[in-house]
Formats: sequence, C-alpha cells, structure tokens
Amino acid sequence: MRRTWRAMFGLGLVSAAAAAAADDLTGHDEFVCTAWHAVMCTTEGTCTPTEAWRLAMPDFVKIDLDAREVLTPEGTEQPRFTTIGNIERREGRIFLSGSQGERGYTWVINEASGEGSLALAEDNAVVTLFTACAAAENLR
Repeated sequence: MRRTWRAMFGLGLVSAAAAAAADDLTGHDEFVCTAWHAVMCTTEGTCTPTEAWRLAMPDFVKIDLDAREVLTPEGTEQPRFTTIGNIERREGRIFLSGSQGERGYTWVINEASGEGSLALAEDNAVVTLFTACAAAENLR
C-alpha cells in the first residue's frame, strides 16, 4: 500500500500530472483522489484561486464507497476521516455528500474520466477543489 501512495504522490507533484492521473472509475468502489486546484470564496465577496496544500488539505484521500468513508492514507501526519452520508451513482456521475463538525460537503465525480469537483462549505466560506481520482486497484 505504501508503494501505491508514493506512486500517487509522484503523480500529484504537478497540477497537470494530477489531472492526467484521473482514471475510469466505472465498476470500482475504491479510489484514490487528489486535489489539483482550489478556489476559496468568503462572504466578503472575494474568491481566491490557490493550491489545495495551502489550505491544509491532504495530498491524497482514499474513497471507499462500500464502507461509506473518505480517509487519508496510513502514516499521514494528520490522519483524517469522514463518513459519506449520501452516495448516488447515476448518469455517469458519482455524487457524494455529507457533513463533519461545522462543515458540509458535496463531491461530484465523472465516472468515466475520474475528474471531479468538491465543494466544502461552512458559515462564512466555501472552498471548491478540482480533483482527479484513480481506481485503487489500478494503482497496486
């Protein structure tokens, strides 16, 4: 498993490489995703493009649809975990949503390309992340 995360880390070093790492997720229930671009908007009306790492986002997360969870890889300095509240697969898209603490999220992933967008919302700010996902079994 460590080799898998190292391989994905190498792919995630450059934004274009992260987007290129996206994969067909059709028929897969476990995948690894990375955010390659982010935009943060506040109630003051400002939106700022940035890199996901500048917002303290993990480099990679594993999505397990069967277990209904999103988690960071083993050995991550700041382990993170959240339960997926709602999962829908329809019209070539995977829709995930849920909440944790004071935040809510919605993630839409194109099943054929593995590319997606994730919105994280809280009282005074919204962060949109553009993501690339690959089937976990294809990374082994």
